[in-house]
Amino acid sequence: MAVSPDLQQAIGAIRGQQFDEAVALLSQVLAKQPGNLQARWLLVQSLEGQGKAEDAIEQLRIFLIHARKDLPAIDQVAGHMRQRRYPLDHVLRS
Repeated sequence: MAVSPDLQQAIGAIRGQQFDEAVALLSQVLAKQPGNLQARWLLVQSLEGQGKAEDAIEQLRIFLIHARKDLPAIDQVAGHMRQRRYPLDHVLRS
């Protein structure tokens, strides 16, 4: 899958631990493409990097809404949420 220049820039920001920049870039991408799961997943990582667990959980909830019947994506989110000890109620509803 080709990665857009905006996502490439966000990935670079995350790698450099510039989470504020990453959140800003990813928010712009998601404003245009709310169903972009790759951007949403990167946003979760960025928010966690900022220490914003509640915001990350909300983005994981939105991720699951857009993932619908994508079982590998749902499994990925469930594993991540278990690892972070986030509540699993949103995953169980998916």
